[in-house]
Amino acid sequence: MTERSRNIAVGLTALFGVLSMAGLMMLFGYVPIFMEKGYLVTVELPNASGLNPEGMVRLNGIDIGRIKEVKLDDASGKVHIVCTINEGVKIPPDVYVKVFAPMFGGTAALDFDLSKLTPEQRHQSLRADGTALLIGHVPTMAGEFARELQAAINGPAQDLAKVKESFTQLSDTWTTVGNDVHQLLEQRKTADVDAGKAAGNLTTVLARADQRLAEMQTLIKGVESWINDEQMRADIKATLANAKSMTANANEGVTEMRATMKDARVDINAVSKRYIAVADDLSGAVNELRETIAQAKKGEGTVGKLLNDPALYNNLNDAATRATKAMEAFKLLIEKWKAEGLPVQF
Repeated sequence: MTERSRNIAVGLTALFGVLSMAGLMMLFGYVPIFMEKGYLVTVELPNASGLNPEGMVRLNGIDIGRIKEVKLDDASGKVHIVCTINEGVKIPPDVYVKVFAPMFGGTAALDFDLSKLTPEQRHQSLRADGTALLIGHVPTMAGEFARELQAAINGPAQDLAKVKESFTQLSDTWTTVGNDVHQLLEQRKTADVDAGKAAGNLTTVLARADQRLAEMQTLIKGVESWINDEQMRADIKATLANAKSMTANANEGVTEMRATMKDARVDINAVSKRYIAVADDLSGAVNELRETIAQAKKGEGTVGKLLNDPALYNNLNDAATRATKAMEAFKLLIEKWKAEGLPVQF
């Protein structure tokens, strides 16, 4: 084998070994940084704190990328850690970034902590154009203690702020209630309310109630004085006794009236005929009397001489007229009985 052939064989063997090693590394999850897809995020730290390129970037303990570059910013004197974040991973702008350095062995890593964020903050995300900048923290024992203490204080402080807000709302509510109670109990005149100058409230209602009670008290006193009057009580007793007696008499009268009406229905026909005959006789007598008076006015006979006296004539004429009216009224009474349902027959 010539020298050239031997060199080619050694080169191919070495290349195969490198490719095999890369394949094994990729098989176990290693991906070269130039092959990783994602976006860049820069973290600013006061010092590198053992961070190196190829270091891991974790989000709540989960690997989400690698450190691409560690460089010093000449303008600020701070260390900028350029990280490649895996595609599809969203990082909120308010995420807490710190350097995680294990106590025994291992390399340092960047740790993104979301435990202190609110749900609204977690739904936000950094720009993926490579310009995002986060401020990181290099934890120390005192710093971590202060951070935990601040977190412990923030919780009660927020609760205290909520309590203050609730107290303020309660105070405003009670102020409104106090104003309403003042309006309800403010002294107002009923005359102003009646005139429309002011609205009615509890004081005016109580004032009107006092007036009505005073009027009722006066009325009660009057009734008491009326009831306590012995003469009045005696009169009332006598009146009640009379009313009772009148009621009894009325009942008896009604009974008698019913009996009378019953008898009257039986005899009404005969009575009616008798009264009608009498009325006819009276009417004839009246007519004859008028004729006699007419003859007497002519001066005929002794009656004529007597009737020449004007006073006697007038008296007799009035008597005749009244008798005629009485007969007509009686006829009307008979007709009324018939109209009211009494069984009158002619």
